[in-house]
Amino acid sequence: MKGGIPEIPGLLRGEIDSAVCWTAEVNGRRLLTWLLVAVVGSAAFGASIGWWRAPEQAIYTAIKFPVVILLTVFGNSILNAMLAPLLGVDIGLRQSFLAIMMSFPVSPEAMPRSVRSSVWSVGCSRS
Repeated sequence: MKGGIPEIPGLLRGEIDSAVCWTAEVNGRRLLTWLLVAVVGSAAFGASIGWWRAPEQAIYTAIKFPVVILLTVFGNSILNAMLAPLLGVDIGLRQSFLAIMMSFPVSPEAMPRSVRSSVWSVGCSRS
């Protein structure tokens, strides 16, 4: 497989063998799939967190949270690439960026499930 929708289940399961291959050989389609999963998942999480306040807050948070996630990916990649030589680790900016970019789609997809009960309880307490 060269990226796209068939790789999403393996990405969300966190398969180690696939991850090693994916960071060694990257293509635009695979990177776009990771980016899309991260943005959609974090937007859904942001909307569910913002909804307890107001619908406008849900929209604002659904837009803001993916931006924060992506800025964190870029900042972390740069920091890791700068610190790796000091710590004696052979990892470059590209490999650091790919590893972090691969990890972020998993967390926003899992977050809405983990906070479902807390959002439900906040919604019930307001009525």
